[in-house]
Amino acid sequence: MHNPVVRMLMITAALGGALTGCVETAPMVKPTTVVAQSDGLFVASVTNKDRDSGWLSSSKTTASFFYCKAGERESIRIDSHAFSLFPQQNDFDGHGKQSGRLVVVALAPGEYFLTGWVLHVPSGNVYTDIYPEHPTPIAFEIRPHEVLYAGNLNLDVLYSDANFGISFVSGARASGKNRSDRDLPLLYAKEQRFRDWPVRTEVPDISVLSGPGTTTETLLILRY
Repeated sequence: MHNPVVRMLMITAALGGALTGCVETAPMVKPTTVVAQSDGLFVASVTNKDRDSGWLSSSKTTASFFYCKAGERESIRIDSHAFSLFPQQNDFDGHGKQSGRLVVVALAPGEYFLTGWVLHVPSGNVYTDIYPEHPTPIAFEIRPHEVLYAGNLNLDVLYSDANFGISFVSGARASGKNRSDRDLPLLYAKEQRFRDWPVRTEVPDISVLSGPGTTTETLLILRY
């Protein structure tokens, strides 16, 4: 069941991701990032399938997943597209309609939880966020000097039947899949230093995380 909530705001400027921008974004591992041998790696491809309405990240459909360390309340976000004023690279060109990136995050050893997800769907002046009403957290463990591959975490937009030729966003479909055949070679192409690290594959059951239903929130931006 979906529970649409419509919020109409009149403002002088539009900021993309208004409903999801207040959560800290995970620091991605880059070639210049120092990763301690005592740390572990969280690796997942975060993707979405949908048409984009522009090259700005604020006008791109974006899938986000959230995690936190056990005992901590603040969640951290990993996104299929980073916020940027410049065109974003799609790590998965040539792999069907998926758009997104390979997320690589260095974490201290310990227990963590996936805590939720949100799909941000822009269309003109309308921004829609879809997220689980009552997500059930999923535990995962980070171990020293080991790669935890969490699979392909994907969100697809669902549309209602077209009325007068216009379809409306009605929800999202979340899925997790083992795409190590695609994602691990990409990891090693980006970061050869982790090629010798042991890999543990644990793909979460995203249907558990999604809970019994989703909420759809729509933000209408009126520019003048």
